[in-house]
Amino acid sequence: MKIIKELWHGNLQPVAKFGDGVRSISELERIKERNREKLLSILGNEKGEILEKYTDCIDEYISSVCEQAFYEGFCVGAKMCSESLLGADEIIKRDCCL
Repeated sequence: MKIIKELWHGNLQPVAKFGDGVRSISELERIKERNREKLLSILGNEKGEILEKYTDCIDEYISSVCEQAFYEGFCVGAKMCSESLLGADEIIKRDCCL
């Protein structure tokens, strides 16, 4: 129950750790940052600010999508656990002809 309380109070943020230790994600992050720096140097201050705003928006969008995906997955997992604890697997076997 402690983990649920920590999630509820915002002390655990699974999205914040998304990609930690995953080589492909880390590499994409490095490439993204390198290309962003190149674009900023080419664009100058005024257009660079627009790029920064765009990048911030995309990062927030990705964070929101990941958070929603976590939420949806958590709900499905919780439903699966509760159904299996309540004996729903018998109903599934009967209805699905397994």
